[in-house]
Formats: sequence, structure tokens, C-alpha cells
Amino acid sequence: MALACCIYLLSILMSICVVSLWLSGIGLGVNIVKTYPKL
Repeated sequence: MALACCIYLLSILMSICVVSLWLSGIGLGVNIVKTYPKL
């Protein structure tokens, strides 16, 4: 039971990390697109 709980919490943490990385990647892409025409 405890093992299943740990796995569940780890999967939640992993998904949060993936989402935050994905969002920061989108933000980086938007910044590149905004600054690219100026170069």
C-alpha cells in the first residue's frame, strides 16, 4: 500500500515537472520568435 502511494506521488511530481518544462519551453520559443525579427 505504501509503495503504491509513493509511486502515485512520484508520478504526480514527474507530471508537474514535465508540464513546467513544457511551459518554460513555450515561453522560450515565444521569446525567440519575438526577438528574431530584430536580429
